[in-house]
Amino acid sequence: MLWREEWDSDDLKKNGRMGQTQQGVDISGHKIGEDEYSGIQCKCKSDGEVLTTEELSTEIEKAKSFKPPLKRYIIATTAKKDASLEEYIRLKDIENRKKGLFSIDVKSWEDIVDMLERHKKVLFAYQGLIEDDYLAILSFGNGVSTIEIRPKYRKITFERPLPDEKTITSHSNYSSKTQETNRSFVPMKFVVSNEGTAPLDNLKLVMNFDCQGIKFTYDNVEEKGDIALNRGVFAGINSNIDFEGQTVILQGKTLNPKDKLLSDDFFIKVPYRTSNVDIHWNLLSRHYNESGMMSIIVNPEFEEVTIKDIQCAGETIVVDYIEVKELD
Repeated sequence: MLWREEWDSDDLKKNGRMGQTQQGVDISGHKIGEDEYSGIQCKCKSDGEVLTTEELSTEIEKAKSFKPPLKRYIIATTAKKDASLEEYIRLKDIENRKKGLFSIDVKSWEDIVDMLERHKKVLFAYQGLIEDDYLAILSFGNGVSTIEIRPKYRKITFERPLPDEKTITSHSNYSSKTQETNRSFVPMKFVVSNEGTAPLDNLKLVMNFDCQGIKFTYDNVEEKGDIALNRGVFAGINSNIDFEGQTVILQGKTLNPKDKLLSDDFFIKVPYRTSNVDIHWNLLSRHYNESGMMSIIVNPEFEEVTIKDIQCAGETIVVDYIEVKELD
């Protein structure tokens, strides 16, 4: 029973039997911590049928005769959400409570689906499933849902050179063959664990990063010169990850019980002023859906660099931290 879970009620039950007068209440009982009764009226509608204000008004009037008086009254319907009906209910709710009567609310099918997402036990029972059969956990590669990353940057401050100082525009001269490692990109990995007893078929995991300007790459190392490898941002052609804007999609065929699906190793870079990135994820499979959130805490590290430059004196910029290594 959905409302038994929602209200943590141990006495919620049907009101009477079919054919008897029910005073507009199909189910009644107590919400935890309350002495007054709450009532629910169920209105089943076929696809395309709507709930009317006349029906609502009729049921509300009936509920006023329920004994003992109700504290709250819910009309639950399989009809779709309707803004005009919800406005009507809000006005009736205010009117009723001003008279010292019960509060009123309507729950459409979309509202009920949201409640089922909060109470998986009811959803699984409705689907004829056992709760423990399906249980998936998404985490970072180290098994936790929150991680801290420390990307590196260079903070360059430009100063006016003294009259006898030379302007410095370069620190080193490298050979034509170098290896550059961008330490502003940090490594990351995801793992999906099947903790249930049933396989997850047709698995698809979509992760949305709530931060604009994130960059992804499979390799933060690039070799330049005569032996350049010409690695691109999406070098992993056979990878199980696809990057689409701020979305990462991880797909696999079947994940057996107690097994894990690992993503490729990849790197991300977030704007340096970002302190926190939330990842909202949605896992889809043939018989089981799950969603959740993970978090990345960002604590950037900076190398302070001073450059004498008369034209840029007084300015400060932040750039990627590039390690350059000469190759033999």
